[in-house]
Amino acid sequence: MITSGILLVEDELVNRTIYKSILTELDVPVHCAADGAECLEMVFAIKPDLILLDIRMPVICSSQYLFSTHPLGPAFIVIIGIWIFEIL
Repeated sequence: MITSGILLVEDELVNRTIYKSILTELDVPVHCAADGAECLEMVFAIKPDLILLDIRMPVICSSQYLFSTHPLGPAFIVIIGIWIFEIL
């Protein structure tokens, strides 16, 4: 079982793919979830060190996720709210 790394939560496949390719260069495990519900499941499985959380997501949005009960422990959460083409 993998117990560290970055959990990237982004519903847009294009953004998720680009973010993951950038983050992979950091030489740490990068795991992806497409929505807040999948994120909650993955938090139990991988216990990430860092969660990059899209501000608008289907199923469970970032604010619902942040105020829910979850087993994050010492993980840091960063909410991202940019469109990938704004930085390219």
